[in-house]
Amino acid sequence: MPITSQATVLVVLRGGLGNQLFQYAAARSIAARNRMELLLDTDTGFRNDPYQRSYRLDQFRIAASSASVDQIARFAPARVRCNLRRLREKALLRANLSFDPLTAHLGRSRLILLNGYFQSEDYFASISGRLREDLRLKSEPTSSAVLKIRDQIFDSNAVCLHVRRLGGYSASRTPVRVVGPPFCTPDYYRRACNHFLEKTSHPRFFVFSDCPEWVPDGLHFVPDKVVVGLDTPTSDIDDLWLMAHCAHFIVADSTFSWWAAWLGSNPAKQVVAPANWGPRHLVPKDWIRL
Repeated sequence: MPITSQATVLVVLRGGLGNQLFQYAAARSIAARNRMELLLDTDTGFRNDPYQRSYRLDQFRIAASSASVDQIARFAPARVRCNLRRLREKALLRANLSFDPLTAHLGRSRLILLNGYFQSEDYFASISGRLREDLRLKSEPTSSAVLKIRDQIFDSNAVCLHVRRLGGYSASRTPVRVVGPPFCTPDYYRRACNHFLEKTSHPRFFVFSDCPEWVPDGLHFVPDKVVVGLDTPTSDIDDLWLMAHCAHFIVADSTFSWWAAWLGSNPAKQVVAPANWGPRHLVPKDWIRL
């Protein structure tokens, strides 16, 4: 029995907000190109999540519906059958972090299940305009603290600088610390800041981090900076919204700041990313690797 009467793309969401955006974007592109219904599995991927993360795309104007428990259960047996050739009416795709052109150009099928990370703009470049509309917030932030930062961003040549120090957040927003040093070192941020000091006029650095208390000492060399969330905590949605309003970007090894930079609307934006981060297709060609 099919999970719906229509040709359907069902994507399993997992991870934090950045990963969920990649998964939605890839599925949205396949569904739009083939005129298929798009359903989101908002349950399976969050079971036993080490950081107790949860579905976050309900904050956006996405063009998809959440699959029911019954719909997810009907298709569950196919998840363990990963041989595409043996599935007559279903296409089952698991993508690792490398770009898979076969997935990106998948044609219409009775049922397509996407279960992976799909971390490349190449999966959804053809619908970038439509996707930007989808990823507008249903309700923009209204807190005075967030709006004050937005106004500061608008009044300056704002450079978004993102620092990832922790492993994630629990459902209660309690940070979960990672073992070992951060991937992006202070030297990376020093070189990235120097790039904007040399290439742009009077940059002001807005620092976003899952550990804002580390920033004043850890990035003491960053001039004219505003540490967001240091005095008044902000949510991940607040941060993404504020970050996307900046003119330029220094991203961390983080899909979260990847999406903030991608959503940034400044046509002259410059984006700096770590030189040794991720597979080749993760970082867009017009970004600067340092």
